Amino acid sequence: MTTIPGKRPINRFTKIYQGSFGQFKTSDSFPTQFLLTSLTVNNFDDLTTASEVMDLEDYQFDELIQRDIDPERVRDIANRYLAKGKDRPIFFPPLIVCVALMEAGEATRIKPQYDSVASEKVEEDGQEYLVSLFDTDGFRVRLPVADAAHSDRSVPWGEGGNQTPHRYYAYAGELALNPARAKLVVLDGQHRLEALRLLTKSQEGREIVAPVELPVCIVWPPGAQVGRSENITVDFRELFITINSEPRKVSGHFLILLDDKRHSAMAVRELADAWKGESQGWRRLHLLEWNTRDDERTARRTRGFSITTISVVSEVLKAYLFEPTGLASKLLELRSVEDEFALADPNFNPDGVSDQRRGPAVSQVMRERLRSTVVPALTILLRGLPPYAQQEARLGQAFARLKEQRENRNLAFTSLSNHLDRFTYEYDGDANGPVQGAYADFRAWAKVPSEQDVFFLSIFQQGLLRMWLRVGALRNVSAIEAARITTDALGAFVADTGPGRTVYLSPDLPYCQRTLWRREKVNIGSDWARLAWSDVLIATMVRKDVRDAAVAELDGEKRIAVAQDLETMGITSARRYAARLWEETLRETRNNLGEHFGEEEAGRLRELRKQDLQAFEAVITTASKDRFKVALQMFSNMLQRREDELYEPA
Repeated sequence: MTTIPGKRPINRFTKIYQGSFGQFKTSDSFPTQFLLTSLTVNNFDDLTTASEVMDLEDYQFDELIQRDIDPERVRDIANRYLAKGKDRPIFFPPLIVCVALMEAGEATRIKPQYDSVASEKVEEDGQEYLVSLFDTDGFRVRLPVADAAHSDRSVPWGEGGNQTPHRYYAYAGELALNPARAKLVVLDGQHRLEALRLLTKSQEGREIVAPVELPVCIVWPPGAQVGRSENITVDFRELFITINSEPRKVSGHFLILLDDKRHSAMAVRELADAWKGESQGWRRLHLLEWNTRDDERTARRTRGFSITTISVVSEVLKAYLFEPTGLASKLLELRSVEDEFALADPNFNPDGVSDQRRGPAVSQVMRERLRSTVVPALTILLRGLPPYAQQEARLGQAFARLKEQRENRNLAFTSLSNHLDRFTYEYDGDANGPVQGAYADFRAWAKVPSEQDVFFLSIFQQGLLRMWLRVGALRNVSAIEAARITTDALGAFVADTGPGRTVYLSPDLPYCQRTLWRREKVNIGSDWARLAWSDVLIATMVRKDVRDAAVAELDGEKRIAVAQDLETMGITSARRYAARLWEETLRETRNNLGEHFGEEEAGRLRELRKQDLQAFEAVITTASKDRFKVALQMFSNMLQRREDELYEPA
């Protein structure tokens, strides 16, 4: 006869860590609890990096903590520091690791809040313990209770508002995890962890790190419960930014992605989410560069097949959408949701909105407005302009060819496809040699043709976005309408890439030299140069064919009124550009005497400048007029206007 065993509860807390417990809290902050402990080489796999546990497919950019591993940095730590430690001390500061509870049935989605936190005092074998259970079976914290004679450390413990201070033995804290529900995700130090893991892949490397006791600080927010304002992923992102601000700052595009204080950062995260969500055959997020870590490369394209970067977009939004009072309110149509703002914050003034974010409730309303106005407008601008639409088609064809190679069981292209599915664009040396070759082919398939390079310059794109904002400032024109007007106008002339097109922005053209270009290098050295790029684009509105294309989708009286406003705007920009062209012609003549007068005459002019500055300037002005006249004549011909309409001498 079979004997039924007695009831025995299942112990789900099978991962146990012991160490020193503490709590970090100021008078006003949310509390953060932590356990200081250490791990040996056999426990390194208990830790996971954000890139392993967070599938980008399941996350919005606003939830991003830290994803990408820099392989070069990992190899540097492993080979130049750990492996070269003979006869000298080496040490890692503690890794900061968060306890992440995963959503039920979701291996890659962190819960934003605990469903429950049960804290009580229990007795086991004559010893009292403070015990907290997070989500019943997620993870458990246990502290042995002490008295005043043996410990001066205390922590509030109990349910909700009934917490009272209890003394405890700090050195004997215990954290127990249910590995089916809780993961230890590295918040700071993932490159140190990956360096240790890299060495364990070889026998020699494993011997090097075998004695290592890796210091680890495990943190969790005890108060992030359902019904409260605290959010776990927001907490971890905030900690990541704070921890990494010094001595090694968050770098590159991640400064924007992790910025919770600016609407411009929120806007580009929403844009990235929108493009990530378009996946017919391939993710449109590949068109947007968002994960460059090098600060110096964030404002320019580095991949050859992308269209733009989040830095280009966020800088324009920050400086030209949110800084001028009233423009953001108009384009985001904030007055249409006044009631929602009143509920979120009665003191919030939609007309005075700036780049600085307000509280969570106001931010949520702003997020929805950005999604419905700015994001679709940016999508029209950055994917609707003919060169950008053509690049999207080229990249789609490249992904189709990649799929064919994968279906033919080409292993290099299969590996490349897996990398690109994770938005990984840099590959480790010899280990990924075949992938690098496949990637070179892929980039060649999707490369922007050289004759379209100008449209992919960051300064052109800044001019494009500023033009959109100038059009959007017109009466009765929405953000989305302004985007269509801008792309249709530029597509009719400036960005017309069809046969027989006129190259309006060529560095060879006299009116582009010294303003847009300096000896075939783009002129990006000053604020006026950036204004010149937007002015030269807006100036095309003086052409009737451009205006007709711009307002073609508008109806009736609105079409007539907007066309008139566009012409006025075009004249203003054309005149400002022509005036700047004259100033730069004078400056260039003055600074390059030998080139324009010959060395002998240049020497005489240098002496004249010392003796009679007024006479010197008269010579420079006379010499500059002929060159300026040629440039102005070509500019006016391009715009189909008389020269005196575009420039009046002072």
